Order: sequence, then C-alpha cells, then structure tokens
Amino acid sequence: MIVVRWWFGRRSAPDSSEGTSASDKTAPERVATFSGVSREEVLDAGTGLYEVISDAGVHVTLHETELVRLEVAAAPRAELTLWCRFDPDWVPAGAEATPVVRLHFTDVVVESMEVDEDGWDLASGSDAQVRLLDYAAGDWFRLQTWALLVDFRAAHADLSLHPAEPG
Repeated sequence: MIVVRWWFGRRSAPDSSEGTSASDKTAPERVATFSGVSREEVLDAGTGLYEVISDAGVHVTLHETELVRLEVAAAPRAELTLWCRFDPDWVPAGAEATPVVRLHFTDVVVESMEVDEDGWDLASGSDAQVRLLDYAAGDWFRLQTWALLVDFRAAHADLSLHPAEPG
C-alpha cells in the first residue's frame, strides 16, 4: 500500500467527547456550504453525500457509480473535483441523459490520501466503485472506493449531473 499525505495546516478531527468553552476557541469553526443538494438533507439523512436527492430531483446513490476522475488543483485556490459515472444498469430516473456526477469542492485541505496499489485492478473497474462519501460536522469529508481513501476539509461542495466526464 502506498500512502501519500499532504500536511497543509494538518489538524486532527475534533473529538466529540472533548468539550471546549467559548474562551478556548480562537476562531469560529468553518462550516461547509452546499449547492446542488441541500445541506439539511446531507445532515438529516445521515448519509453524507453518499445518497442524496439533487436539486433537479434525481436520486443520486454514489454506490452505483465508479470514480472515473479525481482532480486536485492548488492554485488560485485549493479545489478537489470528483467525476463519478453511474453503472449503465443503475442510472437513476431523471439522469439518463446525465449519467455522470460531478462533485466539486473548494477551499480544500487534503488531510490524507491512501492508495492500495496492490489491490488495484484497473481492468475490472470495480476498485473505483464509490463505497462512501461521508460528511462530518463542520467541513470534514471522507471519500472511499475499494482502493482509495481520501480525508479532506472543504468550505463548499457542489453536486451537478453531466452527460459525460471531461476528455
């Protein structure tokens, strides 16, 4: 297994059992905003971005997709973009013409990225199946496929549907 880590302002996820007083905080906690899906749905359903209803009314279940592209840009501001394609047999109603999910995150800090190259079988494509895209209070996200694990923070998440992934 290869582990790649970025250490830009590395911090640990807050321990929910630790209480902090208002005087302990030096800055307000950043809370991610959402477009393409409501933040309330992400929080109230408890499914993160793994299973949501898009603003267009499409039931997006990432378990039915493969991660086909991951883009990380550092400038002018840190961004992370995921392109996930629905399995042709599992395209949800309303997404027949737009079977690709784009998740674009801005003001990103990648905390860790782990790639299991020993278990990665590009020929099967199944290693790229999305297993999880979780969201925790504040701005914490976790993406997991069968061979990839990415923990990151982001100030904004935008979900949109497209006819195809970029070139």
